[in-house]
Amino acid sequence: MKNFLLLLFALLIVVIFGGAAFFFWDISKGSRFERLDQPAQETPAEE
Repeated sequence: MKNFLLLLFALLIVVIFGGAAFFFWDISKGSRFERLDQPAQETPAEE
């Protein structure tokens, strides 16, 4: 019974970290990585 609970606990950890990794991968898939000190010129600078 103890081995079953340890297996269940390990499976739970794998599912949680795998879900988090897939979540971050899915979000970053469509994003553009840009330098923060030189952002893209999407809006003209107001002077």
